[in-house]
Amino acid sequence: MTALAVQKLHGAEILKTPAPGGMHFYNRMGGVRHYFTAAQFAEPLQYEDLASSSSEAEADTSPQQVEALLRAIRVGAATPG
Repeated sequence: MTALAVQKLHGAEILKTPAPGGMHFYNRMGGVRHYFTAAQFAEPLQYEDLASSSSEAEADTSPQQVEALLRAIRVGAATPG
């Protein structure tokens, strides 16, 4: 879900790699891999950087969840602090 939000906000590519529990999605921007939720794994992943798409990543979540995350990001960005 985070990879979808990053793509919508920044136009980033969506990549995937096998991980415990199934495929995990993350982004690449400017040639640099960004996996903002990688800390959820006890061991570092062996990234395969497989090409993916928003439609493939969306199959793992719902549009409502992505929109809720985007709203939270926008509110957080607008909050001074």
